[in-house]
Amino acid sequence: TVPTTEDETDILVDHLLKIGQRQAAVFYTPQSPFSSYGWQKFKQKFETKGGRIIKVREYDLSKSNFNANKALEEVRKYGETPLVLFPDAQITDALKNSIELIKTNNGRNLIVGGWNLYSPQTLSIRDSKLLEKVVLFVPWHPRSSPNQKFTEDTMKLWYGSVNPTTAMTYDATRTLIKALEMSNKPTRKGIQKTLASPGFTAYGATGTIEFTPKDRHRKNPPGELVKIVPCSKSFFGLAFVPLEYSSCD
Repeated sequence: TVPTTEDETDILVDHLLKIGQRQAAVFYTPQSPFSSYGWQKFKQKFETKGGRIIKVREYDLSKSNFNANKALEEVRKYGETPLVLFPDAQITDALKNSIELIKTNNGRNLIVGGWNLYSPQTLSIRDSKLLEKVVLFVPWHPRSSPNQKFTEDTMKLWYGSVNPTTAMTYDATRTLIKALEMSNKPTRKGIQKTLASPGFTAYGATGTIEFTPKDRHRKNPPGELVKIVPCSKSFFGLAFVPLEYSSCD
């Protein structure tokens, strides 16, 4: 039920090209299959659409001695080039180094990144000026959720909005429940067949859930971009909001 890496990189690439950014420097964890795949797909899509990847030596976010100043010096030889961050799933220092890169950037270069930067660690920077040029992909946000009842219900239950991971878990649960209801004798293969059938539809936090028969990927996968704005009612004084919003209210 979650968007694929291809879905994520498509949205990031399209955003950069839409705002006239035709070159980018990518930082990732080369030994992480998850992080490397994001880098490969971004590079492929960006270059196919006429973009140019700037090669930097200090690209490995997992290095214990990662030097954010050195990385930015390399990038800025090419002007105000956007930074693209694909840290791994917190198995190395990649997230910590991504945060350091954002702080050292001092709000100068545009920074775009993947879903795993949508985290309290990013907001813990606390300074909105350092974060005003950060744009991240997320599969779901409560402000723009197609299922506002889910947003309202979770607010009542937990006295606050839930994160995209919770929304994706809810989607997966609703999908499995619906598949079980449609199966006479539920088995693993039977459920997979049900999910890929033309008549299968479930409804979750991200709206209607359907899958393609061929690869069982989600039709019309969810995904959008968010930015960070000042928010006095949040713990860090900052909040993620969809790109089209100007405040957290």
